[in-house]
Amino acid sequence: MQYLEQEIISLTQYIWGATLNLEATPHDTPVTPMPGGRTLDGVINITGAWAGALVLQVPEHVARRAAAVMFEVPEASASLEDMQDAVGELTNMTGGNVKALLDGHCQLSLPAVVEGRDYSIRVPGSEAVTRVTFDIDGEPFVVSLLARSDANRSAERRSASVA
Repeated sequence: MQYLEQEIISLTQYIWGATLNLEATPHDTPVTPMPGGRTLDGVINITGAWAGALVLQVPEHVARRAAAVMFEVPEASASLEDMQDAVGELTNMTGGNVKALLDGHCQLSLPAVVEGRDYSIRVPGSEAVTRVTFDIDGEPFVVSLLARSDANRSAERRSASVA
């Protein structure tokens, strides 16, 4: 089991269900959202006693659907700005809830949203400690928790002491 995996699954399902009335179903195996397709990635940094970032990777179709529900507009009318705002807000809600589970006092940055095709996001000095793939109506999206080196060692120690 990955660090906070079950908690991230529960939080993600709750946030997408309560906010958007969409059922986020976890995948058993990792999937990349629409390889080569247009995606929107939300990133929020966590600093303090635990350091890292939360990344939400969403294919354009899912981002458009989320924006349509969140801002009560027809899907076809959801603009790029609407999609960026929706992904940013979902990233912020997820990051805030994950932050509450971390040991010690932590702060969140404002979320940043990147949009495009065939790109990668890297948070220097960090590695994924959790990566969960979800499905909404056949479209995958991913929530990843990245830990910076010293935070990663703390997470591993806590996970090892639970096992």
